[in-house]
Amino acid sequence: MNSDFKAKEGAEGAQQDHQKRLDSFNDHQKDNRGRITLLANYVFVLAGASFTASVTVFSSRPKEEITSLISGLLHDSWFGLFASVVSFLAVIAIMIARDYFFAELTWRPSLTNETPVLNSRSGVYKAVDFLLLLAGAVGIYAFVYGLYNLTKAATAFVT
Repeated sequence: MNSDFKAKEGAEGAQQDHQKRLDSFNDHQKDNRGRITLLANYVFVLAGASFTASVTVFSSRPKEEITSLISGLLHDSWFGLFASVVSFLAVIAIMIARDYFFAELTWRPSLTNETPVLNSRSGVYKAVDFLLLLAGAVGIYAFVYGLYNLTKAATAFVT
């Protein structure tokens, strides 16, 4: 009888340990999604404000003051800022789609004791995660590129 109690206690302990690890993983994922969303929001605000301010400042100047160098830098900066916003919109959209399909194709079937259509180790999830990383890297690069060219344009205008 004592060995049955210990076996039951061991199984409950293992299940509690598994639940703690699962909760920790879920908290980690929630934290990552929050950080990605926060970064995207920063890019949206900063890129939008930089674009608006630069258009306002430079369009109010006489055309003779805007050299072809400054014009080229402004066009490059605006393209970079636009590309960063589009890239981070893609990150958010891909993240939402990934989480929805993960829930529908993996969790929902397991809740009803059915075989999941996909598992988290499938190539589909790896490809989607790669797309997320790629879109995020492009977004960060485009944002820095846009701000850099905007800074160069402002510097060229002042000097």
